[in-house]
Amino acid sequence: MSAAPLTLRAIRATAVEVPMAHVLGTSQATVRAAPLLLLDLETEQGVTGRAYLFCYVRAAAPAIAAIVAEIERGVKGERVAPLDLWQKLDALAAKHEIKWHWVKGHAGTHGNERADELANEGMAPFKKKRAS
Repeated sequence: MSAAPLTLRAIRATAVEVPMAHVLGTSQATVRAAPLLLLDLETEQGVTGRAYLFCYVRAAAPAIAAIVAEIERGVKGERVAPLDLWQKLDALAAKHEIKWHWVKGHAGTHGNERADELANEGMAPFKKKRAS
């Protein structure tokens, strides 16, 4: 069953870095701040969506934000079903080395609740700017 199409008003991508309480060591580097890309979606019907992407490296966030901006230009004002939107995002991402991994929210997945807290902390200054 497919969700009803929605008219997109905006898709915003905001890159933030949130200091990590526990340093993450990778084969390439030590990560001391979580490079997150915060995504906000708004529709004319009042439906909103929020997500965050952990990027591992700081340089990935602006590149993915550019992909999201390209999608927004292509679908803004159109009636788009959520699955169609993801298919457009996936097609653009295929040009790059991006791996999608969905994690069910608030389901007790190790580290996911903390990632949500970090994303909310990182987004707080931007929410204050929009409210004023």
